[in-house]
Amino acid sequence: MGVSRNLLPVCVAVSLGILTCDPLARADEPLHESPAQRDARMKWWREARFGMFIHWGLYAIPAGERDGRTDHAEWIRETAHIPIEEYEKLLGQFNPVKFDA
Repeated sequence: MGVSRNLLPVCVAVSLGILTCDPLARADEPLHESPAQRDARMKWWREARFGMFIHWGLYAIPAGERDGRTDHAEWIRETAHIPIEEYEKLLGQFNPVKFDA
């Protein structure tokens, strides 16, 4: 019974997400907005003080791929069960010389 209660909020959230998305909108198409509309959108963005934290590390080298699977992402050492000794060998390849925060 506990599993059902835990799944209910997830199902509601997914349903709301599906119902509120625009099925005709495409992420690869440019927005068609006037300069005034863009300014209004950007005004909200600036006032919201929204930021994005981007990080990377050794897991970026195998890019989520291991033993024919491509779904590991940044937890690849854990999900692919890579021994720490083997994972540490990636250190020699990780060289973010063009990083400029």
